[in-house]
Amino acid sequence: MLTSMGQFSEDELHGVVSRYEATRAAALTERDEQLRAFHAAGWRPVDLQRVS
Repeated sequence: MLTSMGQFSEDELHGVVSRYEATRAAALTERDEQLRAFHAAGWRPVDLQRVS
């Protein structure tokens, strides 16, 4: 648990946010590619909802 914001520099905090955003963008890209592949294989959105 952090006791003070003074433990980290602003650059370190920006680095954390940048890595989070990059990881999030990569995950969304992977998800979109997988959804396109399911759709191409004949799965409908309702089928995906049913199994998730």
